[in-house]
Amino acid sequence: MRRSPLSLGVRSVRILVLGAVLGCAIASELSAQLPRQERERALKMLEQMRQDLHEYYYDSTFGGIDIDARARRADSLIRVAPTMAHALGQVAQYLADLKDSHTSFHPPRHVARLDFGFSWLIVGDSVFISGVKKGSDAEAKGLKRGDLLLAFDKFRSTRQSLRVIAYVYFALSPRPTISLTVVSPGEQPRKLSIDAKITEGKRTIDYTNIDELSQIISDMEDASRKATNFYRTVGDSVLIWRMPRFSYADEMAIDHMIDRAQRYRGVVLDLRDNPGGYIETLRYLTGRFFDRDITMYTAKERKKSTLIVANAAKKPYLGKLVVLVNANSASSSEMFSRTLQLQGRAPIVGDRSAGAVITAVSVGHVVGFERVLQYGASMSVADVVMIDGQRLENVGVMPDHRVLPTGSDLAARRDPQMAKALELVGVNVTPEQAAQYNKVEPKQEN
Repeated sequence: MRRSPLSLGVRSVRILVLGAVLGCAIASELSAQLPRQERERALKMLEQMRQDLHEYYYDSTFGGIDIDARARRADSLIRVAPTMAHALGQVAQYLADLKDSHTSFHPPRHVARLDFGFSWLIVGDSVFISGVKKGSDAEAKGLKRGDLLLAFDKFRSTRQSLRVIAYVYFALSPRPTISLTVVSPGEQPRKLSIDAKITEGKRTIDYTNIDELSQIISDMEDASRKATNFYRTVGDSVLIWRMPRFSYADEMAIDHMIDRAQRYRGVVLDLRDNPGGYIETLRYLTGRFFDRDITMYTAKERKKSTLIVANAAKKPYLGKLVVLVNANSASSSEMFSRTLQLQGRAPIVGDRSAGAVITAVSVGHVVGFERVLQYGASMSVADVVMIDGQRLENVGVMPDHRVLPTGSDLAARRDPQMAKALELVGVNVTPEQAAQYNKVEPKQEN
């Protein structure tokens, strides 16, 4: 078993109606026969999830759910499951019943990696296509940046349903072809069948194979060298700082950015699409914007409650600060934003954040011995209550200035959110001009 350092939202999935989506996604597999060994593996995974809940979950009452009775029910369904996808779906649903953004099943990785060649953005309660790769089947089929994504197969795409759909279609039971219903600005809806680019991989890892082990180590080293902070300047007055995630042991990179920020009267901190990360990084970043200690929130664990405090920095940045968030800003990025908002330190601009705010750990497990099949889960270990007594879970941070880009904005590559943020630090630009700050890869601080 492997347990990661305490973190916030490195991986979060809100699963509400998983069974219905899964049933549609894998309907074509019903003629398959699940081998006994695969069924036994699924049963073992389920039992391990039950044990993990008893060991880690912050609420000993599990929100009033009898998790042992639920496990017995899932066990009986796995024993008659026609496919491994159905069996793993029962394991996933078992955790999903808690309706907790940070408690979810991490299924074994699939043999092949699928790339459908497009990305999306949640805006308000809608979902838009935010990018289409050149040369992809999505481009060939006519999918466009700025298209409103109405549905995956029969399932309507909304802020609430998309995380379920994404989990099923891209993690639990990937399909080589997906059906989308989309509509371009000013046009009629159309249906597209999009094929994925498939890259073959390995379902199992042989840790006795020196070549495989060397590749794993190399990949880990490459990941550790990736830049975690990017910046641009607007004249000699404003620094735009983009932080993609709250990475482990990122204090030095944050110090470099704060030192650079001291030269500017205003900073726009862009946390859009930031999924969160480590608590210590969250505390450290928060402290760099205050000249006094700040109580951020209360972490309510199973047996105790702890006040989480960000300690004041010796040389904090005390200039004008604006924070950008969107619907993909989750966990640590939400707690940082809400703390600054409650303290009156910075206005928040953008869209309501994800509302995925519970402290969690990642636990890993294996099936097999030398040739290993890996799986795991995210387990919530503490609830989070902000200093105003409110939870952000399933609520999110509502910006002081809510700015929702339209499909036409995305199609034309306009960024009204950045334009508003810059306006608040004294720089007036059009949304077209503001988008220029996102076009070319910024300089990096490592």
